[in-house]
Formats: sequence, structure tokens, C-alpha cells
Amino acid sequence: MTTKIPYLPLNDGFSIPAVGLGCWMGSPGEDSRVYDMILKALKAGYRHFDTVSGNEKQVGQAIRDSGVPRNEIYLTTKLSSDEHDQVSRAFERSMSNLDCEYIDLYLMHWPMAYAPGQVGLWSQEALPEDAWPTINDTWREMEKLVETGRVKSIGVSNFSIQNLEKLVISSSITPAIDQVECHPCLPETDLLQYCESKGIQMVAWSPLGQPSPSQPISLVSHPIIKRIASELQVSTGQALLSWSVQRGVGVIPKTENESRMRDNISLIRLPENLMEEIDGIHNEEGMHRSLSYVHKMSDDPEGRVFGWSYKQLGWNMTKGGVVRKGESSQTMILKN
Repeated sequence: MTTKIPYLPLNDGFSIPAVGLGCWMGSPGEDSRVYDMILKALKAGYRHFDTVSGNEKQVGQAIRDSGVPRNEIYLTTKLSSDEHDQVSRAFERSMSNLDCEYIDLYLMHWPMAYAPGQVGLWSQEALPEDAWPTINDTWREMEKLVETGRVKSIGVSNFSIQNLEKLVISSSITPAIDQVECHPCLPETDLLQYCESKGIQMVAWSPLGQPSPSQPISLVSHPIIKRIASELQVSTGQALLSWSVQRGVGVIPKTENESRMRDNISLIRLPENLMEEIDGIHNEEGMHRSLSYVHKMSDDPEGRVFGWSYKQLGWNMTKGGVVRKGESSQTMILKN
């Protein structure tokens, strides 16, 4: 018996499963692992798969081999930063890789663009925000995809209030989704309120905080999360994901473990007092921060991610992804 996953409405009339499966394995390849993970997830009841260009073929093959009808599945994929100048070609390749008739959600993965010939995000070189193609140029090309009927919804990922404000100035279509890092250490309350005011659905990547020995903080081991999980007789992952969805934020955790897959889609209703306890975790000393690996990839003392400074990204952080004490993670909202 599979668990029924709730859906979240989007501003374009479509809806998205509140829980999906993140399919990025941390590096390109891992073909058999991705394929097996998708089949296990489909069996457990997952219907939303969030993929990227590096593993689209395996995701598409697993879905076809599963026998689950395409209209029961929600597929998300992304435009990479080295293809902002060739949106149509990148989209066609994704369609070919997934071997499907349409894509449910197509995201601009990051706001920064790379010059033609750059070797993707790892190069640490990005164009200035006012150089062609700007986020507005790229978004206009994504809007054209909607007109073809081959993508239902378009959205963005890793966009701050600052960059969403820049985008909506010239957009004909408001992004349906903003997919960002979000968890109790980085609750992004201001961004969530902004998105709600604009009708943009927020979805959290890394909703469990990327539990890893290399991370300074493990949310799944936090005393408050462990106590709440024990009290409610659920896993720490269930407690964290239920907190996110109860706030109105969709989640795309990644796991290859079948037991955790089942846990992650078995949401519960948290009492308000426990929601407030989790809400307060980021107020603990040293806890208001990003837990993503992306901050470790630059030696810039001011903080830089994939070639853009925190200022360009609209993130009010210090080096390492730590939010400035007593402040929001979002920089000042731009005034039109």
C-alpha cells in the first residue's frame, strides 16, 4: 500500500506533489544507482522526480520501465548556467534525454550565466549580472517554451528576493516555483513571505540540511528534532519534512534507502508548539546558516558561489554561508 502525497497549487493552474525525490547523486553518472532509486521510489508511491541534465536519461528510462502512466508523474528538470544563451537547444536535449512528450516544470537552475564555452558551474567564472544573457533575457526564452505546450510550468531555483524582483520587472509569466535551500537552520521566512505575496510556490532542496560528516551541523541529530521525533514516534526526517510542508514549502529530499523513502512521504501534522520549537532552531548561536557544500568552493573572503558574490546573489551572508547575526538571509528588497 502506498502513501497518498498531498499536492500544492501553482499560480498557473497546475499543482505539484508536496514531496518529490531529488535525483542528483552529487556527480554525473551513477547510471544504475539512479535507475534503481527511481524504480524503488515509484514502488513506494513517489510521483515527483526532480532531475538535472546529468541523469535525465536514467530517470526517463526508469519511468518508462516502471509501467506507471506518464500522466501520473510530475517531472522537473533544469536549465544549467552554461546554457542561458541557448534555452531552446538545452530544452530539446532534456526532452530527448527523458524521452517524454512534455515536462511538467522547467527551472532556471541558478541566476548566473556563463559565457559560451565555459565548463559549467565548476569553473567559478560567471558573467556580470548586467551582461547578456541577463536573467530577464533567459526568462523570455523560457516563456516561449510554455507557448509550445511542451512544458507546463516554468520557474527558478536559488533566486533571492533581490533577483526575483529583477525578474518580475519584465516577465509576462510569474515563476510558478522558486526552489531554494531551506530547512530549520535556513528557514528563509522573508523569502517565503515574499513568494506567497507573489503567488510563487517555494520548494526546498536539501530540506534535511545535507546530513554529512563534512557538514558542521547535522539537523537530523539536533536534540530538538530528535526529541520531537521520539515524542511523535516518527523519524527525524519525517519531523523535518513535515515542518517544511506544514509551512507551505514543498520538499525534494534524496535517498536511496527504501525505508527512508517511505518515511519521507509519510507526513504528519505537528502541533503548533512543536512547530515553534523547530522555528527557533536558527536562533541558536551559530545555527543561522546555509548547510550546502557550494560555499566551500571559493577562496573569496567575501563569499562567492559559482562565480557570483553573495551581494550579486542577494544573500546576506558571510563567508561559509553564515547569515549575519540578528539579520535576515535576504538582502534589502529592491525598490522599483
